[in-house]
Amino acid sequence: MKKSLLCLTGFLFLLSCIEDEKPANTTSLKKNIEIENNIKSLQNPLASFNEVETQEFQLNLTKDSLLVGKKGTLIYFNRDNLDVGATNLLTFILEEYYDFKDLVARQISTQTKDGRLLETSGVIRIKVKSDDGSDIKLKKGKNIQVIFPDDRIVNNDIYYGERNKKGIVKWEKDTTLVDTTILDYQFVKTYGIDKYIRIKVPKDSLDYYLELNKSFSIADIAIDSQDTNSIYNPIIDPAKINLQQLKWINIDRLTEPDFLKNVTLSNQRLTDYFSVYILYKELNSFLNYNFREAKAEITLEKIPIKGKTQLLIVQLTSENELKSQLINLGEKNRYIMKLKKTSIEKLSELLKNSTTRDSI
Repeated sequence: MKKSLLCLTGFLFLLSCIEDEKPANTTSLKKNIEIENNIKSLQNPLASFNEVETQEFQLNLTKDSLLVGKKGTLIYFNRDNLDVGATNLLTFILEEYYDFKDLVARQISTQTKDGRLLETSGVIRIKVKSDDGSDIKLKKGKNIQVIFPDDRIVNNDIYYGERNKKGIVKWEKDTTLVDTTILDYQFVKTYGIDKYIRIKVPKDSLDYYLELNKSFSIADIAIDSQDTNSIYNPIIDPAKINLQQLKWINIDRLTEPDFLKNVTLSNQRLTDYFSVYILYKELNSFLNYNFREAKAEITLEKIPIKGKTQLLIVQLTSENELKSQLINLGEKNRYIMKLKKTSIEKLSELLKNSTTRDSI
């Protein structure tokens, strides 16, 4: 009897030890799963396509400077416009996305926050960092002047963007800028021909430009035109834009789709951790969606369809293998996922053939 009691006591003690250890094991396992999920979620399957350099300008205590990006972006830096202390050392950071494949590689999609489709003429990202590690912002009411290369701003608007919790960039129009048309006074003076130019100006400066336009009377032009030594010099630079924020900046315009449709993907193999890209043959536009969980069916709602529209699925497996599938979106609303092994080279060629051109 005594021996039985000892055995029972030992068993209960062992059982209590096992029960005490369960929470620790569960917590450890949960942490491991979270770490694994975080690592996998960071694996953008097309990240290796990205060839954009992060350019850093060490400005330190510089008051003002003209910064020239490697792809032609001009930035007029003025320290007085920044909300920063007098002794903080500053670094200006610039990224230029003027090749369409780089936008796709970084998943910088072209859709507004309210779901409207945009066609892009390029994206830049600008940041100012202090030596204490903080991000510096513009002072209230101040701006930073930028000239985009190749007249990209013509017939386009400025949109500011940020990534949401799903890693998707959504855009919002800069409503502080408005379009106006003014007489190019110097052109008239030099060539004797009326020429009007469209410019984008801050709303609070619109009255000034309208008054400026009215002030150029025919008499003034006639008198000034007698100056034979005059050199053509535009009164303003229509390409210079006053940006109100330091973040993702998109040069683009709204484009209306032919129609919207829901697309269902049948995920019979329960593929997980993959990305979906909506590509447009005739537009510099695309949408993207990232999926972590393995669901039997996935529905993409209200996909904008414009001309030849394709759906590209790409997965980077835990073995670092690339798999993909390209679907031409036609009349069907339901498609079966059948990803096949591919390569960077094949995907690069596929992406090249699925969009308008390499350079935006």
